[in-house]
Amino acid sequence: MKKVTLKDIAGHFKVSISTVSKAINDSHEISSDLK
Repeated sequence: MKKVTLKDIAGHFKVSISTVSKAINDSHEISSDLK
């Protein structure tokens, strides 16, 4: 089974890898709607 990467998630949701990382780390820099 393949590991899911930040790049995989970002590609699926059409956002940057940075945005995915911020969402996972509960950053206040992105909206709760995007999370």
